[in-house]
Amino acid sequence: MKQYKVETIEYKGYEIHVYQDPDPESPREWDNLGTMTCFHRRYELGDKHSMDLEELKELVQRKDVISLPLFLMDHSGVSMNTGGFRHCDPQGWDWRQVGFIHVDRETVLKEYGKKKLIKALREKVVRILEDEVLTYDQYLTGDVYGFVAETPNGDNIDSCWGYYGEGGRDWMIGEAKSAIDHYVKQLSANPM
Repeated sequence: MKQYKVETIEYKGYEIHVYQDPDPESPREWDNLGTMTCFHRRYELGDKHSMDLEELKELVQRKDVISLPLFLMDHSGVSMNTGGFRHCDPQGWDWRQVGFIHVDRETVLKEYGKKKLIKALREKVVRILEDEVLTYDQYLTGDVYGFVAETPNGDNIDSCWGYYGEGGRDWMIGEAKSAIDHYVKQLSANPM
């Protein structure tokens, strides 16, 4: 796949080339708290499932299930969130609800080693589900990056891929600088 360079950063006479990750891993392959159940006629979204729409509606109405709706904007690319897209498309032409992200009480209690689902834990779970959707949106929109750190003559020092979103990008720059610092330290310890 083609790599799209986002920028080049100069650091201590070396270059850090930042690219959009051409083949990021779906965050739905990770260990997630929530299950993302979606229905769309053109896209396979969220987690694999065998539910039908009625089963999903029944599931998210249960009192022992925490769920958030999933909305998809489909206009020159796709984007997903839990609140809809009224801010950019008030008539709703290009967005609609495509499913839910959900987790049951038993899974939450087991995950956190608790016996009771108190309000603070429920609020924490909602934030985690929102973060899972945000990361998945970064995957859908191509907001995933990688770097290649190079010497002044173009030799590869290090590279790494799969940094999601602006926070991940900032961490990635720190990792690239650390790789260069380590390389410079090794050169000074072992001069040619």
